[in-house]
This record gives sequence, structure tokens and C-alpha cells, in this order.
Amino acid sequence: MADDVATGRPPTRARLNRENVLKAALEYVDDHGLGTLSMNKLGAELGIAGMSVYSHVASKDELLDGIVEVMWGELEPPTADGTTWPEAVYAYARSLRDMIYRHVAAAPLLNRATLPVSSLEYVDAYRQVLVGAGLTDRQAIQALRAVHGYALGFSLAEVSWWGDAAQHHCTDDLTMLRRATGMVPRDTSDHLVRLAVDFCYDNQADQFEAGLDLMVQGLLTRM
Repeated sequence: MADDVATGRPPTRARLNRENVLKAALEYVDDHGLGTLSMNKLGAELGIAGMSVYSHVASKDELLDGIVEVMWGELEPPTADGTTWPEAVYAYARSLRDMIYRHVAAAPLLNRATLPVSSLEYVDAYRQVLVGAGLTDRQAIQALRAVHGYALGFSLAEVSWWGDAAQHHCTDDLTMLRRATGMVPRDTSDHLVRLAVDFCYDNQADQFEAGLDLMVQGLLTRM
């Protein structure tokens, strides 16, 4: 949990600040699930009373918004050297999907109605790359909005359907059939169970890239 660099232990009370409390909260969700997060449990992880967490975040809602802030803050800004705008669009979508994979349990929080500064700075960095590659500012925003919605929606649906199997890329037929069977009614025909596997999982990495290809091709006709 927000380890002290030298000791590998959680930070002491004196070292606690908003940043490492939020990072500790994200790690807690990664390890234990979003539904189990509480101020008391987070405080116990940090070695403080649950009420002491409120010294760093004013409410549970602020804590959840802060987790989103930390997730966005993990993303590395793009490099502009020789990058075409389609390459930048691909990179944006892949980085967002990779971040969701790292934090499957916390990923639903990305649907919260919050725009942390870290997210806006990240989007703006890509906007500048796209404008530098020849798009107008409006075209760059349109392209990023489109690819953001696609990457976020695709990835959240994926982890919602498959959970840890998606996170760990468990793609064997038996695992997928068992999960699909658990999602559909018992009397579903074999044909539709197989369709559920194909529609919801069948080589999701390839499906994600195929969707990006279609999106970029569509954007090329408009830019």
C-alpha cells in the first residue's frame, strides 16, 4: 500500500498525505474489490483510525473520485516525434485499455461524473500531438472523443463480462464456455451459448484492434 521507497512498508502516519492515501485506496480495490472499500478498512491498511482518513479526503465520494484521478495519472503522455495522427489515436485507445486491465476492480469508477486534472492533461497532450500532425483543433477533439468512447466502452464491457479472466487473458475454450454458461439462462441452446462466447470474448485483443481499424478508416474520410 503506497509503500515507503526505502522500507517497502506503508507510509507512517507522519508521511501520509492525500496522494498516498489515494494510491493506497486504489491498491486496496485492486486487491480486495470495490465493494469492500470503506474508510475503516482503508484506515486499517494504512495503520490509522478510519476517521483519520477524513483528514485527507472529505468523503467517500471524494475518495472514489481520487481513485479515478490516480488511475489517469498513471498514463504516460505521448511523444510527438514523427507521430501521425492515426498512430496517436491507436496509442490513446491502447493505453486506456491497458490501464483498465491493470485495475479491473476499480475500472467501473471511470464512469463516474468526474474529470480530474490528470485526465484533462492527458487528453490535452494527445490533442497537441494530433494538431501537430495536421488536424485542426476541432478535428483532434472529435477524434479523441470518438476513440475514448470506443476504448472505454469496449474495455468496461469486457471486464464486466469476464472479470479476472479478461485481466489475465484466460482465453481457453473451457474457461470461456463456463463463464458464458453462467451468464445465460440454463435452457439456452448450445448454438446461442457459443454465440455468447464469440460475441463477448472471442479473441478480444483482435476484436479491439479491428474496431480501431474501422474507426480510424471512418475518421480518415472526415478529416
